[in-house]
Amino acid sequence: MTPYERTHLSRSRTAGAFPFPELRPCIDYAICEFAGELRDAMLRDERTGDRRNNDKAHSQRAELGDAFYMLLSACIQADHKPQLGKAEAMPPRQRCNVIVRLLAHAADAADDIEQFGPAEDNLAVLHDALDGAYTHMVALCVGWYDWRPSDVVEEACQKFERKHAASQEGAQ
Repeated sequence: MTPYERTHLSRSRTAGAFPFPELRPCIDYAICEFAGELRDAMLRDERTGDRRNNDKAHSQRAELGDAFYMLLSACIQADHKPQLGKAEAMPPRQRCNVIVRLLAHAADAADDIEQFGPAEDNLAVLHDALDGAYTHMVALCVGWYDWRPSDVVEEACQKFERKHAASQEGAQ
């Protein structure tokens, strides 16, 4: 099962209790998870001498999983299975900046689609940006962390399912 398919299954399993945002909010959440939460966890490891609120665990792996989950959720909402391209070698911080820019391009394309409809040009920009962000996130996952993206996505899906599918069952 691909990470896209696994996320789709997770969204089905949590559908009654975990709202599935529209395309643009999914991208916005991917930006928050990646640019905010993951980068925060990275800074915590890089700058251990800084004064920080350390009252909760900050796992880079979990945050990257959440970012993948929301990016793949956006792909589902766009009815677009992401295509893995070739990612050139670059330092991890630079790759992170590329990912944030690509997610921002995807968000802009989603705005255009909401305002003007799914014109072929808007869809091409959206799909290219989603594919690029996915490609670079996979490259970061594999090249920097030496993690399998499918494992990282699986862990995120399980976390959301434990939290939301269980609350769905309790409500019935």
